[in-house]
Amino acid sequence: MEATSDTGGGLNVGWTESGEWLEFDTSIPPGTYNVRARVASLGGGNISISVGNSILAGNVPDTGDWQNWQDLNLGEITLTSNANEVTINFDSANINLNWIDVRQSCSSDPSCTDTDGDGVADSIDACPNTPANTPVGSDGCELPGGNGILAQTAAQQMGTGFNIGQVFESDDKSRDFNTTKGKIDAYYALGFRNVRIPVSWTIDIGGNKLVNPGTGVVDRNHPRLAVITQVIDYALSLPDMYVIINAHHESPIKDGNQWQVLEQIWNDVSDIYKDRDYHLIYEILNEPHLSNGSAMPASNLRNMTGKAYEKIRQADPERLILIGGNQWFHADEMAHVWPNLNEVGNGQDQFIIATFHHYDPWDEFHFEDTWPKNFNFTDNTVFGPMETMINWSNSVGNGMPIHIGEWGVGWGKQRDTMNCNNIRLWYQKFGDFSSQRTQPTSVWDDGGWFKVFDYENQSFNNNLAQCAITGNCNWDTSARMNSGCF
Repeated sequence: MEATSDTGGGLNVGWTESGEWLEFDTSIPPGTYNVRARVASLGGGNISISVGNSILAGNVPDTGDWQNWQDLNLGEITLTSNANEVTINFDSANINLNWIDVRQSCSSDPSCTDTDGDGVADSIDACPNTPANTPVGSDGCELPGGNGILAQTAAQQMGTGFNIGQVFESDDKSRDFNTTKGKIDAYYALGFRNVRIPVSWTIDIGGNKLVNPGTGVVDRNHPRLAVITQVIDYALSLPDMYVIINAHHESPIKDGNQWQVLEQIWNDVSDIYKDRDYHLIYEILNEPHLSNGSAMPASNLRNMTGKAYEKIRQADPERLILIGGNQWFHADEMAHVWPNLNEVGNGQDQFIIATFHHYDPWDEFHFEDTWPKNFNFTDNTVFGPMETMINWSNSVGNGMPIHIGEWGVGWGKQRDTMNCNNIRLWYQKFGDFSSQRTQPTSVWDDGGWFKVFDYENQSFNNNLAQCAITGNCNWDTSARMNSGCF
């Protein structure tokens, strides 16, 4: 122990060795909590903290001096029973510790009151009237400098959203502004507050590419890019609307491990949209499976994601970024691809969101060729992958918030009309369970096999949007497995 020069004075723990630990008796009731540690180090290292049966790990940065103190956000835990012990494990030597803080969190606890919506419970919020979208610290007060939206704040605000599917990543649908605007307007009127815009950069759409395929340099005068920009700017003009753009169907990059091309794309995109509102989010690479369907090597994905991440951060340290798995964006891919966050800010970047896709089970229910749609799914079928992501977030992810970038049920290939109550039930439950876990979603709507909105008629084809946004929608009959499912 030694006297500390940190705010508040007192003593700090010092001269630690790898493998040493501290244990405290306590009594923490069930609930959701945010865990922080006050640390200093020359050289950095790793610590982990156990609260009851929950374990959180964190990367301690090199703070430059033994008394240069920083807050380390270790993430969230959810306790289902009283926690009677808190254990701090020093997984590396030479880490100074002043204090740990375990406080009630509002990010995933629906019973927690948070009047100003900043993610800090009213009971501990020192600034309870913070303006919307203001980055705040653990005390609920505005962070110095910067105008970005913290990932945790964005996750609370994005809510339910939708995809502009089969437009800018496909030759399937019209790529004109007015057709897309009609879809955005229809969803926005129902309360949807995020739109994901898949974009293919390196493959032919309409007979041409948005970039030089050998270098990744974006053609800034391309007419399709002009329409994409028009759509982005229109969506951003709508109050509280978040917009996600990505790199989609990029088979040359994935098959050829062309990290330089992806790096250049995001270098250029970051420059093109550098002045846009912070409601614009970048998803670095969608579903990085190879052309044969197999997973991209995890090391390749980490490397190219890290390269693109650095280019984005050079342009804007506070732009929100989405990262995901290395094949189909299944929930269980995250633990394999991201055993640490070394390539994307070492777990200290507060502007990163993890994303995954939820089409489980695919063959039995979600696959567009599967019929009848009478799979008897349970609640766990719906929320199981959400919990898998939470487990990763609460360990390696350092409390990183979670977004569900695609989900839905394929029906339009087999039927002209969607009248299956079992499908409606999936959309109802999905909206409920994701909302309970503060996992914003973007339903996959391609205007075809997963159709919700009809591009040609400029209206909703069915009531699945209502099912998703409200959790309550009309059924044809009271039977779950009605005739429309067969």
